[in-house]
Amino acid sequence: MKDRIMLSGIRTGSYIGGMAFVYLVFMMIGSVVYYLAARLFNFDLGMKQPIGFLLMMFIANVLSVAIYLFASTLVKKEDSLWFMASFVLLPMALFSGVLFPYEFMPDIMKKIGTLFPQRWISLGIENMQRTGTFVSALPQIAMIIVLSVILFVIAVYRSRLHKTAT
Repeated sequence: MKDRIMLSGIRTGSYIGGMAFVYLVFMMIGSVVYYLAARLFNFDLGMKQPIGFLLMMFIANVLSVAIYLFASTLVKKEDSLWFMASFVLLPMALFSGVLFPYEFMPDIMKKIGTLFPQRWISLGIENMQRTGTFVSALPQIAMIIVLSVILFVIAVYRSRLHKTAT
């Protein structure tokens, strides 16, 4: 399908941007539904201003889109994308302390975990819970945004290379 769309003469960046936008919008809708359910059922998000949690979820959505766009340029078949993403993202989540309490992990796993963006998201949420302000998460947010932009640029570049090769 992508090859047929690309034959129409649409720019690679426009195609990828459009796909990313649609994916991001639907992910954000899911995040809003989750947030509203949490508020409706009085979940304790551990924050003075729980809207910060929703904003961090939106930033995680942006990262997710960038990771999947990048990963889609590495595989030939769409079926491989799910396997590849699971193979990469699950161990990253394991080391970053998303699946298990970070403070109980061995030091070597903690050091490895600090390299992964899921840890940055968790740390940003923990900072907001501790300080009560969104500003305390700005360093982590900046790292996530920069990584997302880098992955998006690489995805566009690799897609252009693939387009010119065919």
